[in-house]
Amino acid sequence: MDRVGRDRRDRMNSRKVPPPTRHSGRLRSTANATSSASTTTKRDSLAAELERGPSLSRRSFVAYLSRPTDPQLSTAKRQQRAHALNTTLSQAALERKLAAAETTRIQLETRLREREATIERFDADRRWLAEREQEEREEKERVSKEREEEKVCGSTITVSLAMHILGQFYV
Repeated sequence: MDRVGRDRRDRMNSRKVPPPTRHSGRLRSTANATSSASTTTKRDSLAAELERGPSLSRRSFVAYLSRPTDPQLSTAKRQQRAHALNTTLSQAALERKLAAAETTRIQLETRLREREATIERFDADRRWLAEREQEEREEKERVSKEREEEKVCGSTITVSLAMHILGQFYV
C-alpha cells in the first residue's frame, strides 16, 4: 500500500501546476503586457481555482476533485446546457430566416414600385398617343371636308360658268 501511495504521489508531482503568482499593485511592464495580450487563452476551472489563492490547499483541491458527484445532477446540467444550446441555435436560425425574409420583402417591394412606375409611364404614353391619333383623325376629317367643299364649289362654279358661257351662245 505504501508503494501505491508513493506511485500516486509521484504521478501527482509530475503533473504539478505552478503556484499562482500574486501581482503587486504596480503596473506590469509594457513587454509583459504585450506578451500576455498576445497569448490570451481561456482559463480552465483548475487554473481559476488555483488563482483564487490559499483558500484551497493542494490536498483539499485534490479532495475536491475526487469527491463523488451526483450522476443525476450532472446529467440534468448536461441536459440543461444541451437544451440552452438548442434553443440558442434555433433562435439564431429563426433570426437568419427573418432577416432573409425581410431582405426578400424589401426586394419585392422595390420591384413592385419599379413596375408600377413603368405602368404609369406606359399609361401616360398611351394617353398621349390616343390624343395624337384623335387630333390626326380630326385634321383628316377637316381636310376631307374642305376638299369636298372645294369640289362642290368648284363644280358649281364650273356648271354656272358653263351655263353662262352656253347661255351666251344660245341667246
